[in-house]
Amino acid sequence: MAVQLTTLEPPRTATQLMMADDDTVHLTRPHPRGRAYACANDAAAAIRERFGVDTISTGLILGTGWGAALEAWGAPEAEAPMHEIPGFMSPTTVGQPGLVRLYHVDGVPTLVMVGRTHLFEGHGCVPVVHPVRVLGALGARSLILTGVSGTFHPQWPLGQVVAIKDHLNLSWVSPFPDNITVDLSQVYDPALRERVVSLDPNIVSGVFAMFSGRTYETVTEAYAAKNYGADLVGMSTVLEAIAAVEYGFRTLGLSVVTMHESGGGEIDQSSVVAIAEAAARRCSPLLRALVAGS
Repeated sequence: MAVQLTTLEPPRTATQLMMADDDTVHLTRPHPRGRAYACANDAAAAIRERFGVDTISTGLILGTGWGAALEAWGAPEAEAPMHEIPGFMSPTTVGQPGLVRLYHVDGVPTLVMVGRTHLFEGHGCVPVVHPVRVLGALGARSLILTGVSGTFHPQWPLGQVVAIKDHLNLSWVSPFPDNITVDLSQVYDPALRERVVSLDPNIVSGVFAMFSGRTYETVTEAYAAKNYGADLVGMSTVLEAIAAVEYGFRTLGLSVVTMHESGGGEIDQSSVVAIAEAAARRCSPLLRALVAGS
């Protein structure tokens, strides 16, 4: 039988809570697939209680700089720091404040994660995809993932927004337990992508290659990805998109070009954030329209 942690014990990290193999962690909703899924259920229950919402229709996970898209959305109906919700970790990447927000966009209940956990932070895959599993536990049916990337196409200007049509998982990591096999032949919803282009014809489509990071890829690694068919390279989005397939989400991925691969010179992280923020503000009406139509 599980035993409630006492206040005398030091708090466990999100990964310890989800992956512990003993009975010292109290999870109120056991799950047949294990602690990671049970923790997602607990997080969903905490959000319901704290935010006063029963189900969510659409979820957004906003990467570096993309929180700027919310400036025109007004004040959220509810907000909490990520680390106060079971299983979530505070982002360590610049341009990601680490907030969970609730909005109703034209009546559509929408949960927005302003920031994410990356594989390169060293906690494994479970906390990376935890927000996706929480959205699944809350009944969401659509997911919008956003982030930043480098591109091989010099004709794509910095700030170009790209709708992801497919990906290369060059992290070689899977978010699924060993007993789950998932068809990844259509991860990203083509109808959502077509709607994006109809709303903003300046948006193009491309294939996103994910490296695990934390270092940026070498020139040879980048061109290997290009030869595999990638248009973009980055360190996020892919694992979350894979995890979403398990729930049957209609998934859209959007990435802002913040650098040109093999362009030479050092990468300026503050410039990456500024480019992403400007693109996110331009995309704010687009995101609202997508949510309202979900």
